[in-house]
Amino acid sequence: MSELETAGYTVGRVAGLSGVRIRTLHHYDEIGLLSSGGRSAAGYRIYEDPEVDIAKALSSGTRVKILRWLRDPAGSFESVVEDDLTGDGVCVNLIAAKAGVSQPTASRHLAVLKGEGLVETGRVAQLPPTR
Repeated sequence: MSELETAGYTVGRVAGLSGVRIRTLHHYDEIGLLSSGGRSAAGYRIYEDPEVDIAKALSSGTRVKILRWLRDPAGSFESVVEDDLTGDGVCVNLIAAKAGVSQPTASRHLAVLKGEGLVETGRVAQLPPTR
């Protein structure tokens, strides 16, 4: 057996470890969201530890929705103030409201996605209220 055949995880094993269905993992591979590290001699997808961690992050439907919304913020969120959906990104409160979760829960989802390199987060100084 070659090293590639014995190293890593098959798609079935990744599905078992992450809770993501095999067909969904194949779909993520097709759209480039989660690419396998390579293929075995038999042609099976082989995943390494970083890809398993990403699959675990994608096991939450809410986190997948957040990623989808962030691909098109202007089309996914209602603007509160002019230009608030461009440049600096989307406020976590808008994400929380759309997801129907509390702000701390949305922040935890974003932290998981950030930990796997799927989103970038940052803090923007809050502007004083305009009267």
